[in-house]
Amino acid sequence: MAIARTKENPSLNNSDEIVFREVVKDEKDIQRKVDKLRSSCLNYGPEKFRLYISVNARNVMDAHFNFRGTMDDWLQHRFNGHEESTRKFKRVDSHWKSELQKPAAVTRRTLSGISTTLPTRRKPSSSISSRNTLRF
Repeated sequence: MAIARTKENPSLNNSDEIVFREVVKDEKDIQRKVDKLRSSCLNYGPEKFRLYISVNARNVMDAHFNFRGTMDDWLQHRFNGHEESTRKFKRVDSHWKSELQKPAAVTRRTLSGISTTLPTRRKPSSSISSRNTLRF
């Protein structure tokens, strides 16, 4: 997420804070999403933005049991002659990701990754390295 905060932008008041958000669902999309956020910030205007990366933990056990119940419903519908349930089994991976995003799977723990200032018309350089390197 990128935020133009009022304390760094005197022209903004609290209700005018500008926020851009990108949700990363797959590890290979991290760099593309960061580039998209950076581009949005640099092209928006003269405001200074801060970039925040956070990881929202998910309760996989609760999501698993909820998803199993959902799949049991699909199976029951299929036995009762509902053809659309067959198509759902072909997209199990996307349904699983959706289940993880539901409120029942969210935990209260959040890990904030970084906070860096994005200057206005200059390409900043910084990096985070664990398994990926992100360039801002």
